Amino acid sequence: MNNILEVTGLTKLFNGFRAVDDLSFSVKKGKCMVFSVKMEQENQLPLECF
Repeated sequence: MNNILEVTGLTKLFNGFRAVDDLSFSVKKGKCMVFSVKMEQENQLPLECF
């Protein structure tokens, strides 16, 4: 297995709002993955990419 990152079953709540539900993914060595999020408010921080 050449994964540099593996996430399984991630759930994230913000003030009771389920923003992410059961997210799973992996990133293999030498690959690039970018997350894109829609920002509703200016004070929200964008998701980082790696």
